[in-house]
Amino acid sequence: MVAGTSSAHLVPGDAVHLDIEFDTYVAGEPLTLRLFVANPTDANASFMWTSSCTHVGYMESERRVLALWNPYGPCLAVMVGMDVPAISSFLWHNWTFDTLPDDGCIRIDMSLNGYPVSGSADTCPGPAPPPLARMMLVIYAPATARSGESFDFRATARTQDGRSIEGIDVLARLGDAEVDTASTGADGVALLSALAPDVTATIFISLVVQASGTGWHTASRTVSLLVLPPVSRYLVLVASPVTGDLIESGGVGMVELVVRGNDRLPAANVSVALELEAPLRITDRRDLGGGRYQLTIRAGAVNESSVATVRVVANAPGFDGGELRLAYVVLAAQAPRTEDGSQTPEEVSIVPLLAVGVVVAAMEAGAALIVSARRRRGQR
Repeated sequence: MVAGTSSAHLVPGDAVHLDIEFDTYVAGEPLTLRLFVANPTDANASFMWTSSCTHVGYMESERRVLALWNPYGPCLAVMVGMDVPAISSFLWHNWTFDTLPDDGCIRIDMSLNGYPVSGSADTCPGPAPPPLARMMLVIYAPATARSGESFDFRATARTQDGRSIEGIDVLARLGDAEVDTASTGADGVALLSALAPDVTATIFISLVVQASGTGWHTASRTVSLLVLPPVSRYLVLVASPVTGDLIESGGVGMVELVVRGNDRLPAANVSVALELEAPLRITDRRDLGGGRYQLTIRAGAVNESSVATVRVVANAPGFDGGELRLAYVVLAAQAPRTEDGSQTPEEVSIVPLLAVGVVVAAMEAGAALIVSARRRRGQR
């Protein structure tokens, strides 16, 4: 079942394809795009994957690669299904990416993994942005949510040298619906919550968080979540960033990771895969036994501060895959770490949030995930 379908993006005679829409592109501002699966034919279109790697493709600007969708991993061991009714189109994903003032034109090319269904689009920047300060936005959110239950997340606003920004307005949307608003406090943190939709099968949904304030360029981040049915067997991942969430250019961070079943017992034969955004890389990974791991992360040399993510994917026989994301602020060389010049990060530990909310589950063996979009789109 797929909810929220419409007749947008449809031209009679076309094959099933991907449609990609960009928001207005201003260089140096976040850029949001929406991916639609369009079926202009008179027959239903069905797709099935044996992992969460459902996309193949890339997005690049004139100076760099912004995103790369790799079909070979790391992938969650889940069954993912998608049904597209005849003569319908629906929103499949939202993504938001930071852009740089000199990125120039941007192009995206994407296809469904294993299927001849593809689409591409490009956009070029409009008028130059006003001379405002740039902020960095870090989102700490669970990788999944339970059907019909609320979950907490938080946004942290920082300057380019790592200082907290107070009084930034933060707006969150889950799918197409606005779910919460808040303002950052003296620590730069805004606490928010959202209510997961009621589902009978696991679905993907996008959490989009946008931050704005007087004198600052708007900043946005997107997190993809799985919404789980009430009964499922899954892995739980809990991480403790021992050295905090700030890493200086060329610096090192350490993370302790624990993987458990949702019964809180260690799972046998766990495999862990990592995916790191530049400039981060793994320099050491130790299996301490009993589902415990120690990760050492190093940041490459950078001239401009940025936010980078570490994605951890775990799979185990008898369980469906689990995922966790850690966000780091990588500070440019010579940048101070805190407002008072000390080396102690201001950010509080993210362990309590991760312990409560960062869990990933998939369906019972053999069941398919049906992905739904929430808002009907009008006829173009």
